Amino acid sequence: MKRSGGKFAPSHTTIIESAADFVDFANTCDLVTKITLGLIKGLPKSRGGIIKSIKCVHEPACLFIKVRGNRAIQEIRLFSDDVKTIESKILELAKKLKFRIS
Repeated sequence: MKRSGGKFAPSHTTIIESAADFVDFANTCDLVTKITLGLIKGLPKSRGGIIKSIKCVHEPACLFIKVRGNRAIQEIRLFSDDVKTIESKILELAKKLKFRIS
């Protein structure tokens, strides 16, 4: 799937593996008008199994999500006029993908 231009802000298009399904969903969702891929923070090596997780926070005009994967955390902003619906769809996808929701 194309991950540049269109709804994507021009800053960068790097996506961690754990965030790819959420970004691809947002790109195909008619309610999302703009996607901004934010900070990627590396995680130290862990000793046990990592539980993938997602956290959603409402901001003015957008839904801020933090996706934690095996090796990194990525911040993403999804802009929409209907943030509550976007959040419910993202959380539904997270449950389907077996992410912990925080």
